[in-house]
Amino acid sequence: MKRKIYNFTLVELLVTMGVFCILLMVSMQIFGNAGKLWTRSEQKNNTFAAARTALEFISARIQSHAYTEDMPFEISNDSTQHYRIFFPTVMPMNRKDENGNDRDKYSMRFVGFDLDEATGILKMYIHSDEGNSSFLNVMPPYSANRRRRGGNSYSNADSARAGVRNEVFSSSPETHNTVEIVENVVDFRFYCYDLPQNPGDPLILRNNISGSNALNSPPYLLVVELRMLESKDLYQKWFNANSSEREEIVNEFGHTFHRALLLGDRRRL
Repeated sequence: MKRKIYNFTLVELLVTMGVFCILLMVSMQIFGNAGKLWTRSEQKNNTFAAARTALEFISARIQSHAYTEDMPFEISNDSTQHYRIFFPTVMPMNRKDENGNDRDKYSMRFVGFDLDEATGILKMYIHSDEGNSSFLNVMPPYSANRRRRGGNSYSNADSARAGVRNEVFSSSPETHNTVEIVENVVDFRFYCYDLPQNPGDPLILRNNISGSNALNSPPYLLVVELRMLESKDLYQKWFNANSSEREEIVNEFGHTFHRALLLGDRRRL
């Protein structure tokens, strides 16, 4: 007996191909979304890791601040977008003289952290005391009448401090060494808390540290805030956007990180 062979009609072939195309497009969309999620997850992980490293680095430098009475320590809001910090620290150095002998094991450095808004890179500026007389004029100790050895008054030292600060944040690379800490930063700021007058009261937050209210001594508690985007392309898009578009970009792709530093009541040290 002959077996009857059934052939597909043109309509059935078209329907089958249509269903196959739909399934293929759905599969491609699923895999495409999965790839985007994977890329986004990698960018977020990299951002979180970079922020942790940056905050550890900044915190270590601030906590190594060399403190005595009237030692420079400045936090100012010189921009609508971010703050900057400037202070001296003692760094271990293995400097040699011309004969190869050890000169000193430690050296004073002024350190500043500032955000380059054009690139989104948070930078550390290191300014050396070596061969810089204005640097040395800034430093204590001061006697009880606030006068230094050689007759320099505290007001003269304060003026010298302003000069060193300008050298630290100068655009000329000859005056300092610059280290890039982290990129894609849209905001860098500090929250400064002082001890209350009455024990048991909450800490006092300094709401305004700009202009003449700039912080000139270490606070009791310092909170560092770092706000970052997930990629360089997003930062460039944010930089070129208007204020409302910037807010949307930060809300969707931005991450805010904090680190609290208990510096203590250094006025009593």
